[in-house]
Amino acid sequence: MIGRLLKTLLLGLVVSAVLKNRYRIMNWVLGNRMIRQIVVSGTMSLPFIKNLFFRYAFF
Repeated sequence: MIGRLLKTLLLGLVVSAVLKNRYRIMNWVLGNRMIRQIVVSGTMSLPFIKNLFFRYAFF
């Protein structure tokens, strides 16, 4: 019982820390050129995101 409560509390703390520092984590991950290239090419292959990007970038 206490172990389960401790695991739940620890999971909540981890999720809270990730949400609080999500932009730092994203900048750290996307700082790698290869990972950034994979993420950008992957997201631009999705038609919805590509149309949304072009709509806001050029209009």
